[in-house]
Amino acid sequence: MLVSVLGDSTEATSLDAATGASNASLMVEIEVRGDSLEIQVLGLHKLWALTSGLTVPLSAVKRVRRLEPDEARGWWKGWRVPGTHVPGFLIAGTFLLGGERHFWDVRHAERAIAVELSAAPYDRLFVEVDDPDKALALLTSAGLPS
Repeated sequence: MLVSVLGDSTEATSLDAATGASNASLMVEIEVRGDSLEIQVLGLHKLWALTSGLTVPLSAVKRVRRLEPDEARGWWKGWRVPGTHVPGFLIAGTFLLGGERHFWDVRHAERAIAVELSAAPYDRLFVEVDDPDKALALLTSAGLPS
């Protein structure tokens, strides 16, 4: 996974968190570019999530945090519109739950982060990254609240 923060200049601060895993195991690439948070879905996850990426304004981000493992457990994530859910294996795509719209791309909950939003197309984003602590540190260094 590559997490990068891009400011107004053309220089990028980046973190290559990949640990030698093949590209097939990578799920998302996260970038803060100007005033937007961009999440690019990679590999087969594009097929499972039925999207290639999401962009939300930074002003819509209320909080970034680690995903609690219990949040990914269980078989009911809401109505899939569209998405893929194989309990115990993969949650990917858009889900409606309790009047909220969530985006999931998670196989291993212990490596996932949550992004809570307001006034955006989604209410919450749950995405798996290679190193959640480094990803959160980089996102909070870009000014996103934790």
